[in-house]
Amino acid sequence: MHPQAQAELLDKLAVTIEEGISSTDALFILTPFYLSSDKVDELKRLFEEGGELSMGFHYLGYSSAIVESIKLAEVHGQMSRIFKVTAHNLRVRYNLKQKAIRTLSYPVGLLLFMSLLFVVFKLYFLPIFRPIIERANPEAVTYVEIVFSLPFYFITGAAMLSVMMAGVIGSMRRKPNTHRFRQFRIIRKYQNELTGYMLSKDLSMLLESGFTIAESLRYMESNRSELLKSSATATLFHLNSGHSFSKAMHLSGWFTKALIRYVEYGEIHGYIAKELELFQEFTMDTLERKVTKAIAIMQPVLFLVLGALVVSAYLSLMLPMYNLLSL
Repeated sequence: MHPQAQAELLDKLAVTIEEGISSTDALFILTPFYLSSDKVDELKRLFEEGGELSMGFHYLGYSSAIVESIKLAEVHGQMSRIFKVTAHNLRVRYNLKQKAIRTLSYPVGLLLFMSLLFVVFKLYFLPIFRPIIERANPEAVTYVEIVFSLPFYFITGAAMLSVMMAGVIGSMRRKPNTHRFRQFRIIRKYQNELTGYMLSKDLSMLLESGFTIAESLRYMESNRSELLKSSATATLFHLNSGHSFSKAMHLSGWFTKALIRYVEYGEIHGYIAKELELFQEFTMDTLERKVTKAIAIMQPVLFLVLGALVVSAYLSLMLPMYNLLSL
C-alpha cells in the first residue's frame, strides 16, 4: 500500500473503533476500499486461522515498527490512539520525503547533467584544445584535466559515502548487538534519540492504561526492537536498584537529556504519561524542522557547487587562451 493510503486507512480505523466497532471488524469493513478481493479473502483467512491483528497489518505491508506498536496496543487497549499517532507520523515522513525530492531533484539532476557534459568534453573536445593550451601554458593542462574530472570525484565520493552509510545501517539492523557501534558519538546520539522516541510513545500508553513503570519496562523487554529491549533492560535494572525513574534513565545511558528532563518534570507533578506524550510530539516536530532546514540548506549548496564547476571550467580554458593572445 502507498504511504498515504496506509495513513488514510489508519485514520478511518481510528474513527470506526471510536464508534464501537472492533478492530478486526473495522479492518474487514475498510480493506475492500484499498485491496483487491483476493487479498481481502487472504486477510480473512489469516484471522480465521487465529492470526493476531498485528499480523494482519504485517500482511498489509506496514513496517515492522508499526506492527510492533499495534501489537503493543493489543495489550494496553489504546488502539484508536495508536492508529491516529501512526497515521500522523506516516504523513509527516511521506511529506518530508516528497519535499526533499521536489527540492533536490532539479539541482541534483542538473549536477548529473553537468557531470556528463564535463566527461564528454574531457573525452572528445579536450584533446582538440590540448595543443593550444600547451602552447599557451604547459602547466595549465594538468589544471584543466583536474577541473574537468571534479564532477567524477564528487559523484564517486558521494557514492562511496552512501555505500558506507548503507553498510553501517545494514549491519546495525542485521546484528542484534546494539552496543556494536555505540562507541561512535554520532551513532550513539542517533540511537538515543530513536530509543527515546519509541519509549515515550509506548510507555505513555502503557502508563495511561494502568501499568506501572516496572511492568511496562518488563513488557518492553520482549519487543523485537533491540534498541528498545536493551534500553528497557538497563533502565529496569537501575529502577530495581532503588533509583527514581528519571535517575534510572540517566544511569542507563540510553536516553537524551531532553527526555530525562520531561520525565523529571512528570515525576514532580505526577503526570509522567502526559510528559512522555508531549515529548513524543516534541520529537516529531523537531525532526520535521531539522529535515526542512537541511533540505533548505542543501539546495543552495548544490547550486554553489554547480556555479563553482562552471566558473572553474571556464577559467581553466580561457585564461590560457588570453595568455596566448598576449604573446
